[in-house]
Amino acid sequence: VSPDILPSSASLSRALWFFGQMAASTFASWHPALRCSALGARLRTPPCSAGRLGLASDRACASAAAPAVAASSSNADAGQPAGWSQQVPATSSISPAGLQTDLVQTPWLSRPIDEPPACSAFRFLVPSAIGPALAAIGELPLPAEEKRRRAEVVLRGCSMSPFEEHRRIANRVRADLNKVDPDVSLETLLFDASNDALDVGLQGEEELRELVVKVPVPLEALMIASLDVPGALALSKITPMDVLHVDPEQPPPGMPHVAHSFLGVLGWKRGPMYRHKEYVRVHKEEREHFPWVIEHVRQLAQDFWKQYHNHHEKNGKTAGNLSMQMDAFLTIVVDKLFTLALMEQLPELARRQRLLDTAGCVHSRWRFVREFGSVPPPLEAVAVAFGIDWRRREPNVQVDLPLRLWTSRHLWTRRRNLDLMEKYLPTVDALGDMALATPLRHRPWVSLLADMHSHEDVLLRPWYFKVRPEEPIRHVLWSSEFIRELSTYTSEALQAADHIAGAAVGRAAAGPDGGSTRETMAVLCVGSGSSRLQLYLGHILSRLLPGWDVRVVSMVPAKESKRDARLFDEETTAFSWPSADLSQPPLARDDLTLWEALRLYRPRLVLCTAMPPRVDWSKHIRESRSVLEYLLIGPTDSDRSGDANLTWGRAAAWRNKGQAPRSPDYVRDGFMRRDLPQLSALVLGTDDVPGRVGANAVTSFRRLMQPKLTGAPDRNAVEDASGAPRLKKK
Repeated sequence: VSPDILPSSASLSRALWFFGQMAASTFASWHPALRCSALGARLRTPPCSAGRLGLASDRACASAAAPAVAASSSNADAGQPAGWSQQVPATSSISPAGLQTDLVQTPWLSRPIDEPPACSAFRFLVPSAIGPALAAIGELPLPAEEKRRRAEVVLRGCSMSPFEEHRRIANRVRADLNKVDPDVSLETLLFDASNDALDVGLQGEEELRELVVKVPVPLEALMIASLDVPGALALSKITPMDVLHVDPEQPPPGMPHVAHSFLGVLGWKRGPMYRHKEYVRVHKEEREHFPWVIEHVRQLAQDFWKQYHNHHEKNGKTAGNLSMQMDAFLTIVVDKLFTLALMEQLPELARRQRLLDTAGCVHSRWRFVREFGSVPPPLEAVAVAFGIDWRRREPNVQVDLPLRLWTSRHLWTRRRNLDLMEKYLPTVDALGDMALATPLRHRPWVSLLADMHSHEDVLLRPWYFKVRPEEPIRHVLWSSEFIRELSTYTSEALQAADHIAGAAVGRAAAGPDGGSTRETMAVLCVGSGSSRLQLYLGHILSRLLPGWDVRVVSMVPAKESKRDARLFDEETTAFSWPSADLSQPPLARDDLTLWEALRLYRPRLVLCTAMPPRVDWSKHIRESRSVLEYLLIGPTDSDRSGDANLTWGRAAAWRNKGQAPRSPDYVRDGFMRRDLPQLSALVLGTDDVPGRVGANAVTSFRRLMQPKLTGAPDRNAVEDASGAPRLKKK
């Protein structure tokens, strides 16, 4: 057969594109919203040869994207370009109908639109994409700085790889990129890193078997591996006994003796998982069926604990010791049951994740990145580009994992007896529902926030030591609406602080030399996005409070101090206020601990954004006598941001029968909590996705001041800018 009479692949793909275009026009006649959705954009985009990388050619993608709409002079000052607000319909959270014109004007011979580089870091979470990506960047005929920028995007995703070797490669290459070595070219460095990443990828199946046995379950790592073709094939070979496997000689770190013994019995070839009570061998297919294994483990756990309890009680173990052993045993068994259910539902979760990543409009993301690189974007633009509509905010959105919520409701509240009842172990249906209810993220949106706050993203990674390395750094978007409301609230808080500190309200008191005696007001921005927040607040507060000496400082706390504490007491440490020239975005300080920054700058107001999980910074803030109020921006009442017990006053794990303390730590320190719904309605962050908006909020903690009687000494020992109390107690 001559190959000339067979249609080429280009002809077939072009014919398929024409069929898709005809189908899209047919569907649009009865569903106009399809014309502006991601599916409609793909059907209208003709196939052609795509590059090896989504990062390969920004200019080609930008030329094929929708033409930029020139911003009018009236909207340029507010940081909001013309066209965004008019294009967003009130009932749509995916994309405006106004973008249809831009899509139609796209030439049909152009290449398909890829994700912008700022939104592409999620593509390199999978191990199979890291090596080819670094090699492709090394081959591109681009300047060295552009190659470094694109390599940084790949390394940002590689640093969250489920494999430890990939994370080491990312850290090593990132350190080498920061060094200037004339003997080693940039291309050689990228090619060597690509070869190392490919060599590590060949060991993925063995490392996946090590991941599934970890406690607690590495949820993010398994999700990342399931989205990769080699990882999905390796996970399909995982059996229930691989999940329940333990080393019979050496227990894993942190696993109690009772749980290690139980899992060792389950893995015994002559144990109950391989034989029934009548010693009838179970069929192999039945042993590899996850729901059957879950139900069998639930029954065996009760029998094993009863025998373990009776044996150790006869040997003199106390009831308190056995109760603690039972708590640890239930924690490990429930986590293993959830892992079994998760392995069964991983293909469905991967399918949902791929669908979620397509929400929004890729053309609008290019425009979003191009127009809002340094100015606060409007929330309408976020709804268009990513499908995350702030107007559909839901109240009381749960940010904790479903397994933790089930554990807090059923295990923390149990009576401290030694009877392991069936209700303490979740059923097969409950485990399946919890696995399917696992919160997913819009990965292009997460990548964009990490790129916007890249400086803080690197500095905050060491603070995420209590979670898995695959956990993304949480960030918050500084939108134009949120910055406007936050600046107004900050100015009012500073005026209240000025009144409490003793200065006149609305005018400055004249000193001996005719100058103002009003002290310097400091606002400390801590955590994610603090650099941009310092830039925006510095500009706006200078207009809202004319004549005031307001300084905004940004920082990410260092984990360890690099200075002698005596220098701070003597106030001999050389430091300077941030420059008043805010024409260039500043960089957050990373050479001070939080205590040192509070001691140096003595802020009246602290804005803490996306506190690291299970880490409490609020205690140091409350101990500073100069702080009158601090705002926590991000997830609330959970370990996702701060410590649920120490920061938010929620119940501690396995304490007080799951009940919250009557007097939280912030109450004992003299602070009052108050939610700010007007600000919370405008907050969007990493955990917000299309259809589930409301994971982030703004919460105020204000110091309670004692009432002052006329003629009585002031008991509110508020420090002034010099650090000394204005009025001391008698």
